[in-house]
Amino acid sequence: MMTSRNKGLKMFTLALLFIITITSFLVNYTNNVVSTSWDPKQMVYQFSEQVKKLLKYPRRPCSCDTCILEEGSAWFEERFNITMQPFLTNQNAFMSQENYRWWLKLQGERSPKTMNETVQELFRFIPGDWEHFLKRSSSRCRRMNKAPTKGFESDVGSKTTHHFAYPESYQELGETVSLILIPFKILDLRWVISALTNGTIN
Repeated sequence: MMTSRNKGLKMFTLALLFIITITSFLVNYTNNVVSTSWDPKQMVYQFSEQVKKLLKYPRRPCSCDTCILEEGSAWFEERFNITMQPFLTNQNAFMSQENYRWWLKLQGERSPKTMNETVQELFRFIPGDWEHFLKRSSSRCRRMNKAPTKGFESDVGSKTTHHFAYPESYQELGETVSLILIPFKILDLRWVISALTNGTIN
């Protein structure tokens, strides 16, 4: 009698653990779906899609739904140039005429100065070295405003060391704050030149 009761308890415990495991697995792998549906067919479909993703991409370069380095859109891959650097320097700033004309269509500027001339003038006033920004250092911590800092207060503190801004949103900064400008138009680059020279945009 006692052995059958122990055996029944073991089976019940194993079944309960199995159900908890499957439920947590389903919840964890369906949490990125916008509209959660408790329809069993929908849950099974979502679960199977997640399992397919796990089997298809066991080692992915990022945790996003779509990574740039993964194959996806033939149109995008044909046009994306992974060798382009994210920072504008005096070594990588010159554009071909074809790219420049395409880029101008996006900007909507009226009679802009040429990009290459503007960049040459810009790097006469500011250094073209950006490697210090990429170097990892324990004394630097980059975060966006209102980013979570719980547990990192001693590292992050409350001081700003780098301020990312568009020219239109520029504000006076403290002496210890570095401005990182995000220009989208030639006019934005002309703004930097004017701010460092006579204050008028040519």
